[in-house]
Amino acid sequence: MLEHEIQHYYVDHTKVNMPDGFLKTWLKATSSGEVTDEVLEKEFNSYRDNIKWDLVKNKIAEDNNIKVEEPEVREKAKQVISEQFGGPAIADQLGDKFDGIVTNYLAGKDGKGENYMRTYNQLRNDKIMAIVKGNITITEKKVSLDEFKKMAESHRH
Repeated sequence: MLEHEIQHYYVDHTKVNMPDGFLKTWLKATSSGEVTDEVLEKEFNSYRDNIKWDLVKNKIAEDNNIKVEEPEVREKAKQVISEQFGGPAIADQLGDKFDGIVTNYLAGKDGKGENYMRTYNQLRNDKIMAIVKGNITITEKKVSLDEFKKMAESHRH
């Protein structure tokens, strides 16, 4: 919820000139037919906000020299896989085969690296959010489960 609020703050308070007409044409042209006029009518603001958020994150990453290296991605994948199989002992039990499992996982079902990119993007986002959180004042507010559900529901897009 905090990261969602941070994203909203930056999207709402960062001035980026993005001509709607050009952006709509670009979204349609680069979507392989998935983004139609009907989809744009319903979801254009969400697309525009996501692009704006990506630009903001890129600027934060650039200004703070944030990088994600391949060994970090492999290590995170190892953590994810070991958690799925009951803990770090699985890596010891599988020995050298574990590295092959990690490589296969990162390649993804189609062998195009979708899990690699998902893991890379998560690590990058974590680093960006750590920088942002380190530069803001966070005030915790205790709420009931029902209050939290209402807050979360009001932020669905």
